[in-house]
Amino acid sequence: MRVSKRNRHRIIYSIIAFLLLIAGIAFACLRHLSQQKEELAAYHNAAPALHIAYPRKATVWSITDIYSFPHDIPLIALPAEPHTTTRFHSSSPSILIAIYPDSTWAVWSAIHPGTTDNITTYFCDKISNGFTPVKEKKQKGYIYHFATQDNHFLHLYEQSGVIGYSYHEELLIHPGNDTTLHRAIEESTMVVGNRFFRYHNNKWQWQYTKAQ
Repeated sequence: MRVSKRNRHRIIYSIIAFLLLIAGIAFACLRHLSQQKEELAAYHNAAPALHIAYPRKATVWSITDIYSFPHDIPLIALPAEPHTTTRFHSSSPSILIAIYPDSTWAVWSAIHPGTTDNITTYFCDKISNGFTPVKEKKQKGYIYHFATQDNHFLHLYEQSGVIGYSYHEELLIHPGNDTTLHRAIEESTMVVGNRFFRYHNNKWQWQYTKAQ
């Protein structure tokens, strides 16, 4: 049985359309995998300590146990995520808190980019007074301004792999880039428990509070 010229064209067009569909699906999958790889790399390479503003004026806490943290600072529990166990050693800090002489503070953490929406949703549901936060471009990321239920503003900065929040916006947008602090924190992870760092005699010195 001979196939008509019109039918041959239909078959060819159908094959081409099918191949284009397969190519589109393959491209979308590769793009998704590439994005996941970039997000995971951003998470693993994140260095929250470099974001701390005016670090040598502050006492910097690295927190592994938020329940034994002695200060009255709202520590927002980060959502549980499987990536946490792969990024940090069990004694490594998941949260960094910079406390300044005037009692202002900023909280920083590495976070997988795929979970940042959970954080902003938490702020909207639990911190905000119901108004949509203002979002603006800052540095290499974005900053959200939440009007709180007690008539203040809490600011949340997010960049790929890192988040920070504070009542004082200037503490989120002037990164200190202090590599010596970053190294001191990384080198202290052999000790289990919360640690705090102070800059004294031209170097970072640290102490720890034993985990309960």
